[in-house]
Amino acid sequence: MTNQSETEERILLAATEIFIEKGKDGARMQDIADHAKINKALLHYYFRSKDQLYYIVFEKIFTGFLRTISSTLSVDKDFKVVLNDFIDKYIDAISKHRMIFRFFIWEIQEGGENIGKIIPRIFEKLGFQGNPFITAIKNAIDTKQIRKTEPAQLFISVISLCVFPFVAKPIMEKIVPEIQIPISEYTEQRKQAVFDVIWNGIKPGNV
Repeated sequence: MTNQSETEERILLAATEIFIEKGKDGARMQDIADHAKINKALLHYYFRSKDQLYYIVFEKIFTGFLRTISSTLSVDKDFKVVLNDFIDKYIDAISKHRMIFRFFIWEIQEGGENIGKIIPRIFEKLGFQGNPFITAIKNAIDTKQIRKTEPAQLFISVISLCVFPFVAKPIMEKIVPEIQIPISEYTEQRKQAVFDVIWNGIKPGNV
């Protein structure tokens, strides 16, 4: 690895930590330079602006995240297997990398403009035309593997059931003492609970 690439990597790591802590608006280029142990002029040499740096960090993080979970999605597999694998990988990714959802929180506050631009580009880079999970849902409906349902709403339901219990776990523990358990146990319980709720609602034969 060259000195230049080492410096860029150090900047990206520092920027990731600062953006997670403070959000894009709260972060300053000087904060990032200090955290990367370089001067501000050198930071601007590598990355022209805070917006450009944020965009690169966001895309890098979510490319890795989406590559992990999208590997489970295939129209050639039985949808019950696809659903189970997706929930398994998605919840694993959330439980191991919960810090990335700080980005989602910042983005919600800012109206989601960056997500709207970046996520479709990542799907395209990974070889998908559009949202691959929605594509898998539509195929499952067409092949009668699941009952007819609204693909977008099913997608939102799966994502919500996976994400919210981890984002809100510190609060939920005070309301539901039974979930004051090790994160590994909590993770496995969520996988089964989400799969059961979703599959029992969409499996063939349901009206």
